[in-house]
Amino acid sequence: MTFRLFPKLTCCRTALGSIFLHLAVDGQTPDIRRQVNASVAEQADRNPVLINRILREALRSFLSKGPPAPLKVSQEEGADQTWNKHARVSSLLFSGVSFKDDVDKPTRHQIVSDLVVLTHHSLVCM
Repeated sequence: MTFRLFPKLTCCRTALGSIFLHLAVDGQTPDIRRQVNASVAEQADRNPVLINRILREALRSFLSKGPPAPLKVSQEEGADQTWNKHARVSSLLFSGVSFKDDVDKPTRHQIVSDLVVLTHHSLVCM
């Protein structure tokens, strides 16, 4: 998959990143989540600036909606289950910054510094 069409289309970047984010966080099996992280890491090797921009915009959209609503475990118990998928979001972001050594230092610095504010949100780190 190539991302040549996405540099100027914000809505497409956010939509694609939201797909990655959804599969990495809410994927039904651990294998799906691992494959998403591997795919993001592969894209980070090819085009680190673009994949991190895609992830950053999707994460910004996700975080702007606030915490997900608590889920009911079952109707008989009536207990709420809080959202506890912080590690999955962190893992996806880590996959995005695991680029090759041939990426120059200023580019690495810019990518990581753009993510710093978002990574300190309560839904990302806990």
